[in-house]
Amino acid sequence: MKIFLWRKTLNIPDTDFILLYAGIIGHAQGLEVILNAAELMRDAPVKFLIVGDGPEKENLVRVATEKSLTNVIFQPNLQKSKIPSLIKACNAYIVPLKKLDLFKGAIPSKLFEPLAMGKPIILGVDGEARELFIEEGKAGLYFEPDNAVELADRIKVLSLNPSLAITLGEQGQRYVKENFNRQCIHEKFFTKP
Repeated sequence: MKIFLWRKTLNIPDTDFILLYAGIIGHAQGLEVILNAAELMRDAPVKFLIVGDGPEKENLVRVATEKSLTNVIFQPNLQKSKIPSLIKACNAYIVPLKKLDLFKGAIPSKLFEPLAMGKPIILGVDGEARELFIEEGKAGLYFEPDNAVELADRIKVLSLNPSLAITLGEQGQRYVKENFNRQCIHEKFFTKP
């Protein structure tokens, strides 16, 4: 498999902290929170990489341009084979959803790849996802959905504490391996009385 050098390709300094969102850019995701956090952090050594396509992308690109957010980089959908190298290049992975009661039972599937690769998550999803991956799994930091100030604060915490980011990533990797590995789930299912 070819290794993609994302920092070099996207002209991101080695010293910058990269936050990745990869997936559908739609209404439910509430990605405006990322742009608002990026605006608050425009002078920090942080880059926000938003990868994917969807009905809200054009609007988000327009807003980022209007606000001159040079710390936000948009990329189109990528081949599935390139996603692991992209996750490997980031320092943390953002998983937001809009602040709606409907999403309190949601567990976004995009959590699993970064956690399996040992990346800490910054989770803007309340309810079951928060209980499992933040409180129980200790795999990252939580921010209130749609709250850019809290998101910026959590990013500062991780970017200024590399050892914390590593610890959260390791805990998340262990948590998904022990609790969401299909083979383990299969074995538990068939060994229960």
